This record gives sequence, C-alpha cells and structure tokens, in this order.
Amino acid sequence: MPVRLPISTNIRLMENTMENLKLEDISKLEYIPLNSLIELYQNIMPVYYQHRFSLKPFVDSIRNEMGASCGDSYTGFISPLIKYVDLEGQNGQDNASVIESEDFKTLIKILIPSLRNKNTIGFLSVPFAFSSYFMTERLKELSDDSSWQIRINHDRIEHDTTSGSENINVFILNKHYGQKLVPPNVNTIELFNVETGITKFYQLNFNYEFVETEINGRLPDLSESEIQMLINNIDKPEIWNSYFPPSLISFTGFAICIWNDVTEIESIARLRNLVHSYKLDAVAEGFMDEFYKYTRAILDEPEIELGLLLLDEKNPDYNKPSSITKKTGADFIRNYMRGEVIKDIYSEMMDSLELTLLERIPADSKSEMEQELHKQGIRSLLLYPLVEEGSKISVIIEFASRKESFFTPFSVQRLSKVLEVLKEGYYRFSWYYENIITSIIQSKFTSIHSSIEWKFKELAGNFLIESRNNKEAEIAPVVFEDLTPLYGQADIVSSSTIRNKCIQADLLLNVELVLAVMEQWHKRIKLHALEKLILETKKAKQKVAENYDSTDESRVIQLLTDKIHPYLAKLNERYDVPKKSYKQYLKQLAPALDIVYEERRKFEDSVTKLNTTISSFLEEENQKLQNVLPHYFEKYKTDGVEYNIYLGQSLLEEGCVEAFDISEFRLWQLTNMCEIVRLVDKLGPKLEISLTTAQLIFVYNNPLSIRFRMDEKKFDVDGTYNVRYEILKKRIDKATIKGTDERLTVSGKIAIVYLSENDKNEYLEYIDYLISKKYITKEIEDLELNKLQGAEGLRALRVKVN
Repeated sequence: MPVRLPISTNIRLMENTMENLKLEDISKLEYIPLNSLIELYQNIMPVYYQHRFSLKPFVDSIRNEMGASCGDSYTGFISPLIKYVDLEGQNGQDNASVIESEDFKTLIKILIPSLRNKNTIGFLSVPFAFSSYFMTERLKELSDDSSWQIRINHDRIEHDTTSGSENINVFILNKHYGQKLVPPNVNTIELFNVETGITKFYQLNFNYEFVETEINGRLPDLSESEIQMLINNIDKPEIWNSYFPPSLISFTGFAICIWNDVTEIESIARLRNLVHSYKLDAVAEGFMDEFYKYTRAILDEPEIELGLLLLDEKNPDYNKPSSITKKTGADFIRNYMRGEVIKDIYSEMMDSLELTLLERIPADSKSEMEQELHKQGIRSLLLYPLVEEGSKISVIIEFASRKESFFTPFSVQRLSKVLEVLKEGYYRFSWYYENIITSIIQSKFTSIHSSIEWKFKELAGNFLIESRNNKEAEIAPVVFEDLTPLYGQADIVSSSTIRNKCIQADLLLNVELVLAVMEQWHKRIKLHALEKLILETKKAKQKVAENYDSTDESRVIQLLTDKIHPYLAKLNERYDVPKKSYKQYLKQLAPALDIVYEERRKFEDSVTKLNTTISSFLEEENQKLQNVLPHYFEKYKTDGVEYNIYLGQSLLEEGCVEAFDISEFRLWQLTNMCEIVRLVDKLGPKLEISLTTAQLIFVYNNPLSIRFRMDEKKFDVDGTYNVRYEILKKRIDKATIKGTDERLTVSGKIAIVYLSENDKNEYLEYIDYLISKKYITKEIEDLELNKLQGAEGLRALRVKVN
C-alpha cells in the first residue's frame, strides 16, 4: 500500500481542557491549539523583571526621525498615539480603548511596514513576555482556526520554565555594555493541520528596537572578565540576578515578532538529519512517513500520495506491494523483462533512467499500471528512479496527485532538494544494510566463499526482518541439496618419511654439538653431575642413530631444553670454562625453539613453497571456472593440497546447471591435475629438500547435501547416507593395489578412484582426449584395490602424466 502519514490521536482537544492549562497537563500531548500554548506560557514562565507595554519608545523614535524635516505637521497623523502616550504619562497605565481602536490598528500597520502585508504573520507584545497587544489578520486566522495545531516542544518548554531569560540578558549587555551579541534562542515552531495533514514551519524573529529599560538605581560597573563570565552563564538566572536584581530594571515599549515561513528549509534540514540518524528497523515505516510528511509540506499539497516500486531483488520488501499501482517489484520486473509492459510512463522511465512526469493520466490508457492509477483517482504522476552502478534501477519513487497537471517542471524544481536527500538516504540505507548483513554473516558464519555469499545474505536479511518483531528469532539453517561432489588431492610423496629423516638429522647434530661442549668442559672441571649428563646424552645419540622412532624426538628435546641447557648456563656463570665453543653452540640453535632446527626448517620451507604453488594455481584456475558456472570450492593445505568442489542447482542464485556442466568440471579437474604434476616436476628439484606429489581424484556420482555447521563455522556433508562419502575420501589415499603392498598413489601419476562402470567409461573418454592433447601417456592401468575398512570392491584408473 502507498505510504501515508498517520495523524496522531492526541491532536484534537476539547475546548474546555484549555482553561487554566498547566505544564503537567500537556506532558502526554503532541499538539495543542496556538492560543493554548500562549496561555500556557503565560501561566508557567517565570517573571524576573517588570514588563509594561508602551508606545512611548516608538513615538519618541518617530519624533526624532521626522521632527527635523516635517516640523509639527506629522503630529496630526499620529495624534491617537501621542494621546495614548500622554495618558501613559498621567496614570502610568495602559489605555485599552486606544489600543483596541481601529485608528490604533491602522496606524500600527502603516508605521511598521513589516506588519502591513495581509499575508504577514506577526504580533506586537509586551517586552520579553507572552502578552500580545496586536495580531496581524493572518495570525488571527491561524489562531481562530481550530484545525491548525502547534506541536509541543517539550524540551523547549522545560528550558524556558527554568532558564528562559537569555534574550533579556543579551538585551541588557547589548544596550548598556556595548556588546553585539546575537540572542541564542531562535524559535522555530511547527504547525499541523488536522484536517489536511499539511505541516508548516515558522521561524519567530523578535525585534526589540522599541524597548527601553527603566533603571531604579545604578547599573553595576562590569569588567571585561565579568562580562565574559555573564556571557558564559547566559542561561543562569541565579548568577544574573546577583548583578541585576529584579528591582533594578524594568522594561517598557513593545517587541515586534514576525513569523517567517521556513517550511522548505526546515523540511530539508529535518529530512537530512533523519537520513543521518535513522536506524535500519525504522526505515520502512518511520523514514518514509517523515519523507511523505515533509514532501507534502514543501509542495503545500495535502493530496500527495507516495509509493515505492522496489526493483532490487535483494531488497527484503521486493515481493511486497508498496507501489501505488499495487504491483510488487517482482511483478513489474517479470513483465518488463518479458516485454509485456505496454508503453507508458513506467517503461519510458525505465528506458531513459531519468525523472519522468505525466501531467495527465489518460482515462483510456492501455497500460495496466496507468489504468490502476486512474481507477484510484490519480491524475498526475512523477517517477524518480534511484540508479546504481551499471545503470540498474533499484527503486522507483512514485509521487501521485489527484489533480491534473499538478506535476510540472516547476514542481520538479521545488522537489529537487527533497529528491537529493532521498537519494542520499537510500544509498546510506543500502550501505548500512550491507554492513548489517556483513556483520551477521561474520558473527554467524565467519568467512564465506563468494560463490554462495548470496545465500547467506538472503538468510541474514530474513533473520534481520524477523528479529525486529521476535527477539528470540533464530537464523535458518544453510543447506544446499542435490549437489555433485568432486574431490582431489596432490599429496607429497613420503612426506612422513622425509620429515622423520630431517628430525633425526637435526637431533643427531644437536647431541653431537652439545657433547663436544660438555666433554671439553669436563676436561677442565671434574663434576660427577656433568659426567652423568654426558653419558645420558651419548645413550640418546646412539638410540637416535640406530633405532629412531617418533617418540625419540620429544625425549631428546626434553633432555636438551630441561636438563642440559639450564645446567650449562649455570656452569658458564660459575666457572672459567671455554666460552667460545659454548657461544658457537648457542648460535646454531633456533632462537625460539632452543634446539637445532636446520633440516626441519628446510623441509617445512619446501613444503610451504610447494603447497603455495599448487594452491595459487588452483585458486587461479578455479576463478576461471567460477565464471563458467558458480560453485562451492574449498581447499586445505597439509603435506600437499586437497580440495572439494560442489556444484548443483541449489547453489545458484540465478541460472541453471546442465549435464554438460558436470562433464566440464570433471575434465577441468583432470586437466589441472596434469598441470599440477608438471608444476611440481619443475619446482621440486629447486627446493632445499626435493619433493614430489602423488595425485588422486575420487569420482562420486550420487548427489549429496551439505550443511553449514554453526558451531564449527564450516560445511559438512548432511545426512547419514552421505557420511559414506567422507569416510571413503579419508581412506582411499592409503589404498593399495589388490594382492600387493604397492600404494595406489605414486609420484608423477594420477589415480582416479571410481565406483561404477559408467564412471570408468566416462573418464576413459576424458583420458583419450588428454592423450590427444599430449597431457598423459597411452599407458592406462585399471586396478582393483585391496579391501578398506568400510569399503570393498573399489577400483581405480591410473595414468602417467607427460
């Protein structure tokens, strides 16, 4: 439905509730009649000084300005005012008959030009008080019209009742102490018409030119520092009264207050402030309600209607009918893309990507959308598109009027600043929304592969909407069903054996070096403890050299770091021993580990370089494949690299998966395994420790599902049946050829484990293709594998890479 501004239920007030109004009476009200607010201020405002309405300062001003040039001829013109001033001098009181006379009102309008215009809203009042002595016709109309209510600024009222004397204090400093201060209180009021829903903003500008002070005694002499102190405490009446007690000063004359219409300026300012301060959950209702309100205020038109056609499918309200035409963004895009939208204002705007207006909606329009508008009484329409990068329209803003020719180039000009703010607000909303979604993804899912990020954004968006109304909302599970898996690995051949040899070499070197130091020291200082430690070290050396196993590493390292090194450090401090050999020994230890770590470092560096090369190659090639068809890809670095690929319809935000896509992926995998063999063949000999890899592919034809595990922040196969796939993956890399101990995976070859003859025949076709491309030799092995725990009857093809 179109967005409409709700009218508060507390706007209308019974007339008898305004009598003797007090502050506590309005604490729960939003609007009250204008006269009632003036009455309220008269009841609650503190009186610090005496105030008296007088025309004397005004008449004295006229005498001074006109007397020299006009002589006494001007006196007849203002004789009622002079008479009033003379009466003031006689009895010191107001003369109500003069003030209420038509002569007085006419003279005031003539002599004060700002009050002369019939559209001027203003009044004359007692200085610094809420007692009006003259009101312009336009202000009187507003006051008498009960449909116009004033919004209560509760903060402003509370301030005025506690420290509302700033304007008086500024006046005193300017008039008597030569200051040029601007009054701090610039009052802007908001009027609301309960009949039309129109809002108007007025700025109240007071002129105190015809106000005089009457001093009862002597004003204090103030230093510069005292003046500055008073300025800094302009709203502290207790401080000011200590310098200017209420009995010292009184004010006579009158203030002129003119209401300047600042509806457009204030509406734009409030809209911009709203854009920069709103929260996401307030955008849908609060922001658009306010936008609607301020748009009607600027155009001064109560019959404006506002609608949104949301064309971004990622928008959570994409399928909600927020357009005036009752269409959803999904409906419109579907028809437009099919070419089913008849030429109308909407299609014209879609083609031009620019603001488009229709001054008159024809009754005989063949457009379904224009027919719906005309049926609802809409006669004039303006469309404003919000265009993102790539010339894609995300939102169409609809401005509708029941008046023909209401929207014209002139009205567009009046709305231009509103449209700028709206565009800023939408892009800020999009930025804020994306940040919220990203934070939800990071907190709920951690890092997500870009190919399926759309799914997490969709769920995060749904969760965000649901959590607005349900604080206990839970995010929906992330499951992708009916996927085809591809698994591959390039495993470093004999990595455990090479690693153990490196560890053994480092341990032997370490004990030999430390034995040399200890034996040299033992020749100088005969200590039983040192001799015992030497014997213990020699036994450890013999064990490592002749019968090394993995448990020796921790025992030798513990011997070195817990016993030998602390003991040698103490001997070095206490005795005069050969220190040069000891320092040379320490230099050969890895600083962070306190042991010799040379051969292991070479091995780890070689593994890292090999893994990085393979991983970078896979990442680069997979990115090309993502452009062919988005899919889920994950890889792991161990002693080599293994990876999973899942593809299927449920992974796609748009498009579809065909049978040939699976063939493309499988051939891509086999081809790139050949490339990995070639990469390793070139890189391996250049490493500090020469390494090579054995390649394995697992063909699994049964579709499976994967589910995101919230606790572990990763995907796993979903369902008991699918677990078999994971078990097979973990065991086939240790598989051996039936009847032998020969490993299936060997250097320079690719092993393809399959489960059915169909799989075998499919891969034989791929192999023939790669033989023709000279990726592999014509030597093809079809092997049966020894029984594995939980799996038997497995077979594999094995090919050699050129």
